[in-house]
Amino acid sequence: MLIEEVGSWVIKLVRSSDLSAEVSDILCLNFTGTKNLIWVVVYALKYNWERRSSGKHVRLNDFLSTLTSSLQTLSTAGHGTIAEEALSAIRSI
Repeated sequence: MLIEEVGSWVIKLVRSSDLSAEVSDILCLNFTGTKNLIWVVVYALKYNWERRSSGKHVRLNDFLSTLTSSLQTLSTAGHGTIAEEALSAIRSI
């Protein structure tokens, strides 16, 4: 299932900060992480829900492209630190 690619990517991202995080922890935002990490996880959950609820496919490359674009917009909207740290984190995965 294509959504599993995004889910696996999110799990890997969160576990780069919190090795003990389980899927249930991630879904409940119950993990140790920075604001930028939480922003990315919430964005991923929202993206997946919107795509699936409208019957569309969820592809990792599409998600990462949309995420990067949203972070660039966030950066120009006065939240540069969160956006830059998030971009750095996603590039490392």
